Amino acid sequence: MKKYILLLLIFVPFLGISQLSPGAKGVKSITLTGQVLDSSSLQKLEFVSVVLLNVEDSSIVTGGLTDSSGNFSIGPLAPQAYLLRLSFIGYNTKWLNLGFVSDDEREKNIGKIALNLSSAVQELGEVKAVGQLDVLKIGIDKRTYNVGEDINNQGGSATDVLNNVPSIEVDQDGNISLRGDGNVLVLIDGRPSTMAGSTESILRSIPSSSIERIEVVTNPSAKYDPDGTSGIINIVLKKNKLRGINGEVSATAATGNLYQGSAGLSIRNNKLNIYGNYSYNYTEGFRDFNGITTIADSNGNVTTLTQSRPGTDLRKNNTTRFGFDYSLSENKTIGISTTLNTSEHFRFGNLTNVLTNENDDILRQWNRRMTDPSKDKNNDYNLFYQWKFKEDLGEFSANFRFSDGQENRSGTYVERSEISNGEPDDSDFLQQRLSNDENNQVTTGQVDYSKVFSKRAIRIEAGAKQIIRNQNNLSYSERLQNSTNEWNPDTLANFSYEYHESITSTYFILGQALGKLKYQVGVRPEYAVQNPVLESKNISINNTYFNFFPSAHIRYNQSKEKEWGLSYSRRINRASSHQLNPFSDYSDPNNLRTGNPYLQPEYINSLDLSYVLDKNKWTFSGSAFYRLTTGVIQRFKVFFPNNTSAVTYQNIDQSNSFGTEFIINYKPTKNFRNNISINTDRIVYLDRTGESTFTNSGYNFAVKYSGSIDFWKKTASFQMNIRYNSPRITAQGTVLPRSAVDLSAQKKLKDGNWVIGARVSDVFNTQGFQYDLSQNGNRQTGNYKWQTRRAYLTVTYRFGKYEVSKKSGNSEGGGGGFDF
Repeated sequence: MKKYILLLLIFVPFLGISQLSPGAKGVKSITLTGQVLDSSSLQKLEFVSVVLLNVEDSSIVTGGLTDSSGNFSIGPLAPQAYLLRLSFIGYNTKWLNLGFVSDDEREKNIGKIALNLSSAVQELGEVKAVGQLDVLKIGIDKRTYNVGEDINNQGGSATDVLNNVPSIEVDQDGNISLRGDGNVLVLIDGRPSTMAGSTESILRSIPSSSIERIEVVTNPSAKYDPDGTSGIINIVLKKNKLRGINGEVSATAATGNLYQGSAGLSIRNNKLNIYGNYSYNYTEGFRDFNGITTIADSNGNVTTLTQSRPGTDLRKNNTTRFGFDYSLSENKTIGISTTLNTSEHFRFGNLTNVLTNENDDILRQWNRRMTDPSKDKNNDYNLFYQWKFKEDLGEFSANFRFSDGQENRSGTYVERSEISNGEPDDSDFLQQRLSNDENNQVTTGQVDYSKVFSKRAIRIEAGAKQIIRNQNNLSYSERLQNSTNEWNPDTLANFSYEYHESITSTYFILGQALGKLKYQVGVRPEYAVQNPVLESKNISINNTYFNFFPSAHIRYNQSKEKEWGLSYSRRINRASSHQLNPFSDYSDPNNLRTGNPYLQPEYINSLDLSYVLDKNKWTFSGSAFYRLTTGVIQRFKVFFPNNTSAVTYQNIDQSNSFGTEFIINYKPTKNFRNNISINTDRIVYLDRTGESTFTNSGYNFAVKYSGSIDFWKKTASFQMNIRYNSPRITAQGTVLPRSAVDLSAQKKLKDGNWVIGARVSDVFNTQGFQYDLSQNGNRQTGNYKWQTRRAYLTVTYRFGKYEVSKKSGNSEGGGGGFDF
């Protein structure tokens, strides 16, 4: 019965169309074309009702349906003013004022039109999922990576998922770069994560099975926080939007003692949506380091420190996410969600040090055994309200978030010299204990408003946001006095540090569609205060600044297959709290880490030209970009005459970066999918501010390939992923090449309710991190290697009565998607 109702709803708009004249006799023929997509997944929508109406009396002129590629073509048309109405089951109806259609052109292409999923989809009780999404959807201003369609994500975390996304790289410490630039803003459900703790720990706590999609915007508008010089990465989490009960249970085991488990459940009716997810991760591994530091003193004497540290690495993680949405009315919704995360990290290392002179004579050798356990606890609370205006003509939303986090780290270090035959020298013995307690609180309030004036095809957006961050850090170190067997404070490593930050911002955006041309301009005023407080030194530093961040975007639909885009934005990269913390980390006295409380923000002017060509079997995206950065915050190493070094941060004059990005999706058959991305850039660092020179330049490139084939009536898949990064230039040296190959397979059973997956990561065990740095004749090389090659087995069970058809659009997941 519902099948007939669906057909009736599709064809009702056209009951009277066949009786209408297509145009006046003798008038030149005009055809209207375009393409309709799902706004969140960018999936091409078939069977969308496209109706053309007369502006004067809203009478129906003609209409049609979109084909399997989402394209429509209606006509012939007479030259006059028209309204366009697009409607489809499960989506909000969209109205476009086309203005006057002239007979100067035989075909008028209005480009790509996005429809938003409607609450009406909740009432489709028995629609089963059919079809398959593409792994990567390419738009002129946004790329959408559908996590569930890439079987190489089985058993992984958000960090593993990001490594599979074109143009994104994640290094050994979890630092993320986009198009080769490490200053990127990471969002979760469209908003900055307020979870206390490092980005690495947050991403490792999110299992891949709980992620709906990844959205990448390389030059976002003034609506979004200006942080992140290279763009925005938005991680959209799954959240059921369909009526009924749905759930998923997944378990993973891998070589090297890796075990993961997750369970998710959602219950929804026409008013209330309740959802929850729990995940657990246990990972054992190793983390080895080898390094050589060569230093020449003022007299020309050269000494070399050779270091080798085999080590173990153990992580445990528990994450619970719970929330509900309640519909106050058809267009008004409130919701509450919370995320609770606890984690433990245990590292052990045995560092061997050998100091030699230029004749390779051993001057000293010693051993340092390190034990570094830590515990984290993070709580995140979110309250939101959303009011969608009728006929999809805008919305108002308000969001409040609060997070509280604690990190407790302790360390035990035993250092003992060795005599020439390798035996311990008990006369040179050091024992050290370290504790570090850190507390973080982040409060965020935000309101957003948008309004569409359909007759003039104008959209305005405005909003305001307040972010308050508070952090305190207490570090205490003590050493064992051998003669008295008493523990005494180590004053060099003891400190109390606080960090306070307040950012107040507003924004305004105006956009309009003028036929094939669309433009958008915006500005974001911002007032920011950063206040690092060195309590143990009784020093407080205030960094206060007021800025304007403009943005401008232009899109031109050359035809239904070709689209151009040009965008500009001014952005900022603020020093983080740990970059401003001046107190040194003495866990390894030969490789210290310290911040700089006098760091200033760096400012970026970004220009991006893009082009998309969309064919039936393949899609091509090409971009050329330029970034001018002033006051660059650069991580660099300082070398000391006693063969020690320290990592710190400094503002340098500027950097210039010019690059290109090419992405190709090729699907020669329904069963065979390919994606290749190539990023190239040339970067030039210029600095004349200090005694040390940080001027360097070079070319970098990265290549990613993903190919998958489906067989056994699309119930089984095999996939290969290949990644390669060329040597990357930094202000002080070079990061050496990196590469990896992953293989994965998947089999669906019982109508897809059961899924068994297998994966081998880093098949050839080549993934690692190596660097070569130099400064004023001093040089340091290093190599980090951790456990990257593992064999995974994942079993997933999905249950639930109701799913939406892929032809009816993809479920929006977390609802945190965003557009240009």
